[in-house]
Amino acid sequence: MKIAIGILLLFIQFYMVLLLARVVIDIVSMILRDWNPTGFALVAVNVVYKATDPPLRFIGKYVPPLRLGPVAFDMAFLIVILGLGILGRLLQQFV
Repeated sequence: MKIAIGILLLFIQFYMVLLLARVVIDIVSMILRDWNPTGFALVAVNVVYKATDPPLRFIGKYVPPLRLGPVAFDMAFLIVILGLGILGRLLQQFV
């Protein structure tokens, strides 16, 4: 059982790294609007988006963005990060 929980914890940590990579990619694409990844960077960006899009879109359907004036914050990302963090902490109790 400890091995399965350890593997699940490893998956959670890897997914959180993918979410962090998505934040970096989004920031770079906002700052450098004419940035078009090519080669390995294009493959890496596609992998990150394909892995992180399904849960973010699913939660985004039910949780609207938080509007603060002209800015809208996507709450789905925050919910996924917090959910994974809490799940990871709970699983660490059993290792």
